[in-house]
Amino acid sequence: MLQEYERATDSPIASWLKDFQASIPNWILVLLMFPLIILDGWLFLVVIDYFNQLITTFIAATLLAFLLNYPTQVLEKLKVRRSYAVLIVFFSTLIIFALIALFSLPLIIDQFEKFRNQIPMWIDSSESQLEQLATIFNIDFSEWSDDLQRSLKSQIQSFLKDLPNLALGTLGNFLQIFFILVLTVFLGIFYKGLLQNTVETWFPVTSPQVLRSLRRNFNSYVVNQFTLAISLTAFMIPTFWLLNVPFYLLFALTIGIMGVIPFGAILTIFLISFLLGLKSIWLGLKVLVVAMIIDQIIENTVTPRLLGTLTGLNPIVVLFSLMVGARISGYLGVLIAVPITATIKSTLRLLSQKSSELLEEPPIKNY
Repeated sequence: MLQEYERATDSPIASWLKDFQASIPNWILVLLMFPLIILDGWLFLVVIDYFNQLITTFIAATLLAFLLNYPTQVLEKLKVRRSYAVLIVFFSTLIIFALIALFSLPLIIDQFEKFRNQIPMWIDSSESQLEQLATIFNIDFSEWSDDLQRSLKSQIQSFLKDLPNLALGTLGNFLQIFFILVLTVFLGIFYKGLLQNTVETWFPVTSPQVLRSLRRNFNSYVVNQFTLAISLTAFMIPTFWLLNVPFYLLFALTIGIMGVIPFGAILTIFLISFLLGLKSIWLGLKVLVVAMIIDQIIENTVTPRLLGTLTGLNPIVVLFSLMVGARISGYLGVLIAVPITATIKSTLRLLSQKSSELLEEPPIKNY
C-alpha cells in the first residue's frame, strides 16, 4: 500500500499539479477562496433562519438548566438524588416566579400603558425646554424643532407599539414555552453526561481542557451578568422612587434586564435619561448622573470585571460576537455569545498548541 502511494505521488500528473499549485500567486488563491467563504456564510444563515425556533428553544432551555444547576448541586450535597433535586428546584422556581409575576406584572403593564400614552405629551413639552435653551445660548431652533418633534414622536410610538410583540416573539407561542420547560428538566437531569459526551465527540484529544474552559467561561460570565442585573434592579427601584421618577418600576426593571448584556445597562441608562429629559431636562440629567454612579459602583464592587480579564476577549470581539448572537437567536443569542466566543478562542489555542507539539516531536527512525 505504501509503495503504491509513493508511485502515485511520483507520477507526472501529481508532480505537474504540485508545480502548478506552487506557480499560482497567493492573492489569486485568496480571491478564489473568498466566494466560497461567502457562499458558506450564506448557507449557514439560511440554515439558521430555517431552524431559528428550534435554536431559540434549545438556547433558552440550556440557559435555564445552567442557572438551576447551582441550587441543584446544593441539594445533591445534601444526599438528594439529582433527578429529584432538579424537579424540586424547577417547581420551586416556577412557583416563585409565578408569585412575583402575579404581584408585579399588572403594575408593570399599567406603567407601560401610561408611559406609552404620555410620551407624546413629553415630546410636546420639550419644545418649551428647547426655547429656554435657545434663549440661554442665543440659538434659533425654530427651523427644525417641529420636524424633529414629529419624527421623534412617530419613531418612539412605533417602537413602543412593537415592543410587546418583540418581547413575546423572543419565546414564541405557548407550545414553544412548554418545550422549553420540558427540555430544561431533561437537560438538568442529564446535564453532566450530555455535555461531556458531546465535547468528547467533537474534541477527543483536548476534551478535558475544553470542558474546563467551557465551564469556567459560562460560570464566570453568567454569574457575573445575572448578579449585575439583579443588583442593578434592586438598587435602581428604591433610587428612582426616592427621585420621584415617573414609572420608576418600569425603568428600573428595563435597566436590570438589559444589564445581562454587556454594555446594555449603560446604553439603557442613556436612553431612559433622554426620555426623561423630554419631560424635564434637569430630571433627565439627575437620573443620568445617579444611575451611572450606581452602575459603576456595582460593576467595580459587587461583580467582577467582565471584559478583558474575565474572558480574555477584546471589546471589539465582544461587540462582534454580540451582533452575531443577535442575528442568530435575538436576545437569547446575545446572552450566550460572549462565553461561546471565549470558549472557541480557548479551544483554538489548545488545538494550535497540540499541533505545534506534534510538529516538534522528533521523527521516528526505522531500523
